[in-house]
This record gives sequence, structure tokens and C-alpha cells, in this order.
Amino acid sequence: MSRNTKIISIALLLLVGFLSWVYFYTFHSKHRNIAQEEVTAEFQAPELLYAFTQQDSDITSYADQVILVSGNVTSTDENSIVLDGMVQVNLLPAAETSVQNGQSISLKGRCVGYDDLLEVVKIDQATILTE
Repeated sequence: MSRNTKIISIALLLLVGFLSWVYFYTFHSKHRNIAQEEVTAEFQAPELLYAFTQQDSDITSYADQVILVSGNVTSTDENSIVLDGMVQVNLLPAAETSVQNGQSISLKGRCVGYDDLLEVVKIDQATILTE
């Protein structure tokens, strides 16, 4: 085997090893468990919408944070709830959805952000804390 062939073989082996490491840590890292994380902020549904619609507020501080939001249920779906017509919450698949319209509840979940088209704040991976 010539010297150039050995160098190329070692370089390819190192490259494959590095790319394997990048793939593993990118796609197989631990997922967040929102239900066990601590709440960073608490809001009523109108307050949360107000925080996202004001021009001078720092809305990036709430994005991807675990928040607690309270309000009255205005509509429900199989795995989602809308609070006060302002906050759309997607529940975890294991979450119980036996809530009724008009019921006051508190939910804990990850704040995704504000949807300009629907004019609602989106929260996902939520669990119901009080019914």
C-alpha cells in the first residue's frame, strides 16, 4: 500500500467517524420532558396574548419556555383546547381531555409563539393541572 493510499484511508475513516458522531448527537439527543420542568412564567390567557401583540414587549423571552396559562375553555378538540379564544393549546397524547366549554382550567406547556394568521398564541406538549 502506498503512502498516499494510507493517508486517504485514514482521512476517510476519521471523516466517517466524525459524521457518525454529528448524526448521533443531532438526532438522538434526549428530548425535553415539559411535564417535569419548572414553570418560568404564569399568565392568564388575555395577558399572554397582550404580551405577544405589544410592539415594545420582549416576546422572545417566552418562546420555547415552559409556562403556566389559565383561562376559560372556549373550544375543545381531540388533543387541543382553546382558552378564551386567544391561546391554542395542544395537549400531550396521554393528557385527559374531559373538559367542558366555559370551564376554568390551568395548563402547563411549552410556548411555541404567536400565530399571526389565526391571531392566537400557540402552546404545545401541555398537561392540564387543574380542572
